Amino acid sequence: MLPWLGSTVAAAPLALRTLAYTSSWVAHSLIVQMLVWGVLTVYNRNGLSKKNTREPALPVSRMLLADVFGYYSWMIGAGLVQAWYNPTMDSWGFEFPFTKLLWYQLPIIMAYDTWFFFVHRYAHINKWLFRHVHAMHHRNDAYLNVTSNSFEHPIDGLMVVGIPVGFVALLGCHIGNFWTLFVPMHTIACIFVFGHSGYDLALDEWHHVALLAINPMLLIQLVTANAAVPMDHEDHHTNPRVNFSLFFTFWDDLFDCSHPKRAPFTFLLWFVSLFFFVPLSLYYEWIWFGPASFFAALVLHIFTPLPNAVYKLLGGVVSRTVSRLPIWDWMRRDLLLTYAEPGQPGAFDADPSRRYIFCYQPMGVQARGAYYTFAGKGRRSPVSKLHDVKLAAGRVLWGTPIVQQLLALYDCCDTSYATLSALLTDKELS
Repeated sequence: MLPWLGSTVAAAPLALRTLAYTSSWVAHSLIVQMLVWGVLTVYNRNGLSKKNTREPALPVSRMLLADVFGYYSWMIGAGLVQAWYNPTMDSWGFEFPFTKLLWYQLPIIMAYDTWFFFVHRYAHINKWLFRHVHAMHHRNDAYLNVTSNSFEHPIDGLMVVGIPVGFVALLGCHIGNFWTLFVPMHTIACIFVFGHSGYDLALDEWHHVALLAINPMLLIQLVTANAAVPMDHEDHHTNPRVNFSLFFTFWDDLFDCSHPKRAPFTFLLWFVSLFFFVPLSLYYEWIWFGPASFFAALVLHIFTPLPNAVYKLLGGVVSRTVSRLPIWDWMRRDLLLTYAEPGQPGAFDADPSRRYIFCYQPMGVQARGAYYTFAGKGRRSPVSKLHDVKLAAGRVLWGTPIVQQLLALYDCCDTSYATLSALLTDKELS
């Protein structure tokens, strides 16, 4: 995890440099493991989070010793790459553009999750490979716990983690900024520990700020669609035929091995998440190279209300046309949404004379909750005849140039008190 290990290591043979850098990454993995373990122990004792799985039958010392050997199989690829590059402190850049690094890790983690899914799934399909290699990770006496993170056969660790992590390190070293190496490696390490913790950690509770303090870049899970949660991997250890992915759910959805069942359509959200990286990068470049013009445009946008005529067009005629497209009915079918028949318990009796605002959007406009709301706008849905069905997009996004206009096109609104009051009282929005 260190950018340089000193002149002595730099002058050593490649094999010794590899051992030294691999050991530094192993130390990093153990530190992450211990930090998360400590935070979760505090959560459990204070009733903030509950462990869903039993404790391993093996002694903790044996589990941790196995973790050390497992981490060496995980980090040998990164150690070899860093030793081969043999960087110095002067050869690294240390600029830390948070927004750019936050989104930089997204395509990397998606690519790694693709590797992880297919290799992991094959380790279950191939009976010999499972019996002699991968079965160690599924032992009943080493059940899900923070200490079972890398409790696995070295060949298993090399196939599932060591090789792809080597490519991640190769990209980071090639770019030459230390944080492009460290950030995705740190995020991968954290998600692995979360996935094997036995806790339900969706990072959406106030006390999860302690976990985000360990790695603020985990915010990427809150703003991207199809992000997996630790419970998904717990289901895999309970039923080894489901949930082979660890970071996202799109491959499990596509191959119909997700639990609980999700829609094949959600695979498209993988592309939505990936291409969301592009405009964010453009905004970042604008801020970095033209801060004066960017903030001038932002101030102009914030203090110049969207013209009433434009809003009526985007939030009226155009949005109604968009919301009546057949795609919402397709989404409802593919997202497995069903509605209770009129008169049945739970049925929603839409009254066209009333105003309704639906504000189910827990993880961002591109997240699953938002797509459920959009799918509810299908022509055959109970709310199709309502005058207003809106998704609350949040004031931060609403205050962003260009994004606001796109949100209005999809008939979204911000969540300010003034906006909600205006919508409920038929006042015009400017």
